[in-house]
Amino acid sequence: MSNGFWSQADAYFFRLLGLFLGFSGCSALLINNPPSQVFTNPYGIVFFFLFSSLAIYSVLAIIWDILKIKSGKQR
Repeated sequence: MSNGFWSQADAYFFRLLGLFLGFSGCSALLINNPPSQVFTNPYGIVFFFLFSSLAIYSVLAIIWDILKIKSGKQR
């Protein structure tokens, strides 16, 4: 458990948390509001953008880290 194990575990935990928060936020916006209100209301657009960008960034960070581990270029 050396070479930054806890920092890696912490990073994966927060990336998964970001993925869950982003996905559940987008889902809650679309389930509780009609799409016409979400995409025409400024608040709906801003919050949908924030939640979706959080989810997309988390997924890309996880994929990028997995590719680095497979290629042997881990930190």
